[in-house]
Amino acid sequence: MEDEKYCFIAFGELALDVTYDETHIIKEVGGVSAFNTIYNLAMFGEEAYAVGGVGLDMNAIKAINSLKQSSTNTDNLEFVNKPTNVFYIYKPQELANSEEIPIGRESPITGKSSIEWSDKISTTLPEKFQNRNIILVVSNFEGVTKEFIKEAREKSKKSVISLDITNPKIFENKSSEYMWEYLKQIDLLQCNQNTFKAVSQKLGISTPEELFSKLNLQIFTLTKGKEGALFTYREDEEIKQIEKTPEKIVQSVDPTGAGDAFHAMLLMAYHRKILNGEKLNKKYFDDAFKIANAFARKIVQIEGARGEQQETLQYMLNELTGINQNEELNIEL
Repeated sequence: MEDEKYCFIAFGELALDVTYDETHIIKEVGGVSAFNTIYNLAMFGEEAYAVGGVGLDMNAIKAINSLKQSSTNTDNLEFVNKPTNVFYIYKPQELANSEEIPIGRESPITGKSSIEWSDKISTTLPEKFQNRNIILVVSNFEGVTKEFIKEAREKSKKSVISLDITNPKIFENKSSEYMWEYLKQIDLLQCNQNTFKAVSQKLGISTPEELFSKLNLQIFTLTKGKEGALFTYREDEEIKQIEKTPEKIVQSVDPTGAGDAFHAMLLMAYHRKILNGEKLNKKYFDDAFKIANAFARKIVQIEGARGEQQETLQYMLNELTGINQNEELNIEL
């Protein structure tokens, strides 16, 4: 039934990602991990909404219009009386194939910080989402996000909260007590190896299994770049781990957005498999990893965090046909 379907919501403050090299700007798109993730989900036919805020300037228009290219609904983004946050992604030609592209928070022109998160964004769940089933995607530890998660828990019919921790900077000013409280609200958690080291130090834990055991997670995904991913989950009340390695490795053109692409496909698999009655087990993670890895492999071969929609869909249809997942996940052009 229609009212039983889940929709995806990304909450936070939309930023602008500006990729440039020594001579010119390569690409400008609406940024922040949660919004990249739902952009990808919308491209594959999921019902996706951007909720939260964006600055009040021309950069906001660029960021919003880039989200709309994948049919992401932006009606619930409010304008905040401040400059739009900008992340500067410097990609010099000699680092074109590097796995680490520098991302800065200071303008290369003025040298001043381009990031100032607002605490004025409304944390009220829009009425049209109340009493609906939602999957909420977040990517920071800000107080407004914490309040919105609470609101989603209270007012949606059913909610699943997914957090992708992309960079230690997003929690560097948060106490360990605050982080524990925040993380206990999360159902699906993803982070990369470098970020997990910082999380471990901050929280005083040493392994993914230890972190999982102290939280209320359904799945913890530790991404490991070319080495694959480690999934920690619970099956029959027992904590289990599955490590997956990619069958194909490609030369990276630009790794920006690979983690967001991986996250998006894991969420799509979760939505179309687990919420339709499948169980968390080895087969589930075998399938989910193949799908997520295939899409991330496509994203690292293009400039920027997002691909052109028709080309990307055709690529994924070809990949999914090869692993017998296209009909199961109902993806079509």
